[in-house]
Amino acid sequence: MVWVDRNGTEQPIAAPPRRYQSVAVSRDGRHIATGIFEGTAILPQPDVWVYDVARGALSRITFDRTSSFPVWTADGSRVLFLDLSRREQRLEIRAATTGGTQVTTVLKLESVLAPTSLAPDGTLAGNVQRAGGTNARDTIGFARVTDGASGSARLQGLVDSPFVLTDPRFSPDGRFVAYESTESGRGEIFVMSYPDQRGKWQVSVDGGVMPRWAASGNELFFRNGDKLMAVDVEVSHGFRAGTPRMLFDKRYRAFAYDVSPDGRRFLMLKNAVGQDDTPDELHVVINWAEELRRRVPLPD
Repeated sequence: MVWVDRNGTEQPIAAPPRRYQSVAVSRDGRHIATGIFEGTAILPQPDVWVYDVARGALSRITFDRTSSFPVWTADGSRVLFLDLSRREQRLEIRAATTGGTQVTTVLKLESVLAPTSLAPDGTLAGNVQRAGGTNARDTIGFARVTDGASGSARLQGLVDSPFVLTDPRFSPDGRFVAYESTESGRGEIFVMSYPDQRGKWQVSVDGGVMPRWAASGNELFFRNGDKLMAVDVEVSHGFRAGTPRMLFDKRYRAFAYDVSPDGRRFLMLKNAVGQDDTPDELHVVINWAEELRRRVPLPD
């Protein structure tokens, strides 16, 4: 994990190199929640850990090897995450220190809701992978999470769209949701009003993934390949977005980053020293079945 300022200058973080899956900075900037893989690519065995920035301590808060996608609660004292260790999906809230009191909230769904963002009122946004044959597609959903002695989580609904929708992120005031959609033929960043979902605005103009709000609510960030982009937004009277601008163009690990509370730095993941940093390669074999029959003839 490294901090990167708006000019692309890196500042190392003392956290040890691990197989970090995701990162989430607490609202006070003092802690980083992360999912860490300890297994293989086929059986990743993730757990949720919390890094204390001031003390340089990385502490494990789950031990079932099936927990991931941590999201901070509004007060920054606890972490909500997805637990798939049981037959039914569970969303759990746990104190951000080892040995803390655990409050479990159960959300029963036919498909998994991977949490991405919590609104100030406790509404949870997340990615939903729906089944259904030819109608199967990823979309975004919302659930109302009540935090109490027993705890509960109630699904409020899915966004109905013929396109792939992912990575919903609430604005700091909870009135808007930024997300990625493929409706233009490629991933672009959109913002919709919430909870009415009537207003919708496209923010990116040349592709974009992984939206993140500045804590001030007047700026949106997203990634476009190796570029980190920023857009000025105005939310006091409806929604209005400016022209996207590039902050820096540097290669970091895909699908994981976050923003510091002051909006001046970005938490990024990069390969450790000595780890191969070349792009992954995809090898496509044409007419594989014919090649197999030629090499391994079937018996008469």
